Amino acid sequence: MRQIKFRCLREGVWHYATLDEIISHLGFDYGVPQNVLAFIEGEHKDQFTGLLDHEGVEIYESDIVKAPANDGIYLVRHGEYHNIMAEEDSDWEYGWNISRHGNSGWPEEWGETISGSNKLLKVIGNIHQNPELLK
Repeated sequence: MRQIKFRCLREGVWHYATLDEIISHLGFDYGVPQNVLAFIEGEHKDQFTGLLDHEGVEIYESDIVKAPANDGIYLVRHGEYHNIMAEEDSDWEYGWNISRHGNSGWPEEWGETISGSNKLLKVIGNIHQNPELLK
């Protein structure tokens, strides 16, 4: 079973916490660890996909990944998407997916499942700190 954890950018520093850590400190005004406090005060909260790239780096929502096989640049996201790998045009799916950006010509709602392809990807940044990678 995948560990449910998150990262949050606060004052330029990433903080990491599990769902249990966050829930166990909700409603407290004192003694809250810095990694949990970041989720209260920080911005850019991203969830861990449960997957690692080909170098063993954790892949989070809003990460920018590169596929060395085709030099494609993709954004990791969670939600509804039109699966370009599906056999029928009307196949919409929901879950973790990667969407190609840049000069791909893909509409924004198109994507493909990340599950299974993660070992072919390399995390090269994230949309919060490196938006220029998607141009």
